[in-house]
Amino acid sequence: MFVEEKLSYIYKISLVLFFLVLTRGQFIAVVPVLVLTVGYLIFKDKSFAKNYKYLIILVALPFITSLTEKVYNKIVFGHFVNNAMNYVHLISSPFYIANEDDINLFDEENEKTYFKLIYDSLYEAELTHDQNFSIETDDYKFYEHNFTKICNKRVYKLGLEFFEEKGLDYYEQNIALNKLCSKMVFPLIKQNLKTWCILFFKNLKNAFGSFKGLLMFLVLLGYGIFFLIKNNSTIYKFIVLAILFMLANNALIALAVHSIKRYIFYFDWVIFVVLILFLNEILKNKRIDEC
Repeated sequence: MFVEEKLSYIYKISLVLFFLVLTRGQFIAVVPVLVLTVGYLIFKDKSFAKNYKYLIILVALPFITSLTEKVYNKIVFGHFVNNAMNYVHLISSPFYIANEDDINLFDEENEKTYFKLIYDSLYEAELTHDQNFSIETDDYKFYEHNFTKICNKRVYKLGLEFFEEKGLDYYEQNIALNKLCSKMVFPLIKQNLKTWCILFFKNLKNAFGSFKGLLMFLVLLGYGIFFLIKNNSTIYKFIVLAILFMLANNALIALAVHSIKRYIFYFDWVIFVVLILFLNEILKNKRIDEC
């Protein structure tokens, strides 16, 4: 689609991406990159009125996959919900950086009780950000090392037990917990926004190995965009697209969980291919100049 600049390929791409997202939600990171790509092609040709439908298809894709999953679960399990426990994962970092006084952010009894349950458990196990930060260890590395203790053993497991005591079955426990976390996550992030942003950036930086690694990819992306605009080369289209996919995937991982290798290894090949392509272009241009 990008090389031929033929937007009608979106139909085939969307069909494949539909099944990919249903199989593994992590593929949702592809959608914003495709939106940017299609938006660039539309802007370049000044053809918004003619081609805006392709943007609508891409934006609608996550909602269509979500609806499909809900319908399947309603038919098979009797519950019109998604499978993913996305808010349970998303709220883990806000709980890690939370303070005891953050309980005052919530009005509903369930929210207050659940916050106190999780925070007290984290505090007793010395798994809070403030406890770790006071002993001058790296707060992100501590979070990464203890993510399963924070998310799986407390946010999730204690949450299920919390709703089990209310008489809910296993499916209902998961549904109620994810719904509860969805209402609590954004107030916690807003209350501790600066600390949360710093933790997110460290998580993202870790996905690239270091700040220098992240900076290198950003420089390569800027370099690729510059020459893409300048000569519309297929090589630079590939470089820009590959790096954007990598950035989107790593940003999604940093947002939801911790950036360990099993979530981010899919794009380890990008740096080698990009460097080889750049080297090939330099050598090719050098030979042309010599001739």
